[in-house]
Amino acid sequence: MESGNYQIWIYDLERGTLSRLTHEKSSALGVWSPDGKRIAFSSNLSGPANIYIVSADGNDSPERLTSSQFAQLPSSWSKDNVLLWTEVDTRTVGDLWTLSPHKDARPISLRRTPFDEFNATFSPDGHFIAYESNDSGTYEVYVQTYSSPYHRWQISTRGGFDPVWAKNGRELFYIENNKMIAVPVEFQAGFHLGKPQTLFEGSYEPGLDGFPGYDVSADGKRFLFVEPSKGRPRANEIDVTVGWEAELQSRFRR
Repeated sequence: MESGNYQIWIYDLERGTLSRLTHEKSSALGVWSPDGKRIAFSSNLSGPANIYIVSADGNDSPERLTSSQFAQLPSSWSKDNVLLWTEVDTRTVGDLWTLSPHKDARPISLRRTPFDEFNATFSPDGHFIAYESNDSGTYEVYVQTYSSPYHRWQISTRGGFDPVWAKNGRELFYIENNKMIAVPVEFQAGFHLGKPQTLFEGSYEPGLDGFPGYDVSADGKRFLFVEPSKGRPRANEIDVTVGWEAELQSRFRR
């Protein structure tokens, strides 16, 4: 995400209108509040890409919510108004942080390890968080409790990324290679997992900076993807980027 190239827009499905919500520098990764009245997003308005909040109707100016020397990527907002994000710390890669709505509340480090944790999302009831991490040597999907005592379960079995909860909280979806996997979950008397099942296969566009590249309907029966353009030329070379954490920070400081 290069500086100055992204803004937050809102598309009204009923009216068919597109309106721009942010206007300065680079702003991206918008996350709706539970009541649909506000949007949290990442922006370099005042230096590194930190988190701001603005009303969804665009009638006020963005309010800075966090202050950090590292880029922060919001990803989920719980029904209890707790905001969740990944902080791209150059020392510990990607870390999970939360902020409660209480007055004078400060950001809380939820998971800070030498490994990469991102694409984090609250369960519909707000008690669990699904995310992906490479602490096993490959990216896998995990679920952990939001509050203490902390417990964690590995969800994927052969690699996985982009976890998305079913709206009823009874399934967790993720991608394994080009397969869409569904795992039944049950919260009664603890947390119980069913056997992963392959729903379908296909090649789709990936998400952007910690956002899944797909979503699931309220009834859990339909998926929304962005399909690659068939006219796009096939790549004949691969570029490998090292030291990308420092590069990300330098871009947001411009």
